[in-house]
Amino acid sequence: MAAWPPPPPSEAPHADGSKTGDRVAAVILLVVSGVIAAALAFAGLFLVFGTDSCGASIECDLDRFTTGWLLSMAIPIVGFLATLIVTIIRLARKQTAFWIPLAGTAAFVVGFAAAVAFAFSGLG
Repeated sequence: MAAWPPPPPSEAPHADGSKTGDRVAAVILLVVSGVIAAALAFAGLFLVFGTDSCGASIECDLDRFTTGWLLSMAIPIVGFLATLIVTIIRLARKQTAFWIPLAGTAAFVVGFAAAVAFAFSGLG
């Protein structure tokens, strides 16, 4: 016998067939986003070699460089963690979530580029 009152269409059995694709896409994009974040944070480590030219003849603002260098390693990791948390929350609420890893990755890549530019602005 059917339940009365009938469930709303969003809660009907097998009504979330399109949501399965969103979940799979969100998880795959989160993995890709994590790999990109790890690669950028690792690449940020090597910015320190930019200070090799600093010395007696070339003046460098090492405080500015250090700030940009640390930000270049932190922004991808913090950005990925924020992306991960927001995606999990949206998936738990059964909301569309595939676009969160895309937007989050774009945001922390831009943040990484800005941090690198800031770091290099401190070099003479």
